[in-house]
Amino acid sequence: MLAYSKARAGDAAAKAYAFTPAALTEYLVVGEKELDARVGELCRKTLKRPLILPGADDGWILCPWLSSVEHDPATGSYVFRLQPRLVGLLSDLRKRSLIAPLDAYLRLEGKYSQRILELLLEGRPKSGTGEYWELEVSIDEIRNLFELSDTYKKAKALKKWVIVGAVTEINLAELGYRVEVETTLQGKKTKGFRFKVRRRGGEAS
Repeated sequence: MLAYSKARAGDAAAKAYAFTPAALTEYLVVGEKELDARVGELCRKTLKRPLILPGADDGWILCPWLSSVEHDPATGSYVFRLQPRLVGLLSDLRKRSLIAPLDAYLRLEGKYSQRILELLLEGRPKSGTGEYWELEVSIDEIRNLFELSDTYKKAKALKKWVIVGAVTEINLAELGYRVEVETTLQGKKTKGFRFKVRRRGGEAS
């Protein structure tokens, strides 16, 4: 998260970022003896969470958050090499629909939390203040988006295990948004979900 913050700050030309043990112990709030194990644990988790980026002609690209991480015992520093495709994405982040603090976004741990946040922010209206908007998504769209196949066949289970958990985590994170979700019906059958997204302090319009 520190490395990506540097990339967002405009240092996107560099693809590698070195941090001293002092900087990392302060950021991670750990002692020097626990630092190496903690950095290793975090890196393993990050490398196991690939990101899907938009590709050419409506295609997609699956890539890792980090290209590599190195520890130099001589200096004690840790060198993070970023995925080049993501550096370009982050340097242009303010112009994209993903308008949220990067460190809080990366801390989302739920299986579907990041992708639901991306879905909601992509649905943000192009005009207006962006303080409040609603997005309606069908159950079929949710199933296709998350490749659920036959998992959570009942709408009640899908809402509980896919939607509600992610929305709860998004609301607890320091992302600047408050999300509410309600079920939409077609007759007595669940049609999908309506998300109501409000920027903290924003008013419905």
